[in-house]
Amino acid sequence: MRRKLSILMLVVAGIGFGSLLLLRHYATELVHVVVEHAVLQKAPDEYPKERIREAFARRLDEARREGSRGVYLTELKRISHRLEKLQYLEEAEVDELLENLGRR
Repeated sequence: MRRKLSILMLVVAGIGFGSLLLLRHYATELVHVVVEHAVLQKAPDEYPKERIREAFARRLDEARREGSRGVYLTELKRISHRLEKLQYLEEAEVDELLENLGRR
């Protein structure tokens, strides 16, 4: 009984550790999706949604190619903090956000 419990605990610990590694590896992608959707929701209805999607996709691809996921994650966190304070974005604010998305 004790041996089975030990094996079960090791399996559960292994699954937990593997899950943490997986989440750590995909953290940038997860935050990217959340922030992109927040911008899409807060943008004016008439704003071209595809433009937002393309800008975020370009920036994620750039971060992957350059190996700068950490920098992009920091950028996404900054945008997220800004979005928390706003209920809606004006068209000019969305333009500015997308324009500054690739700048460091």
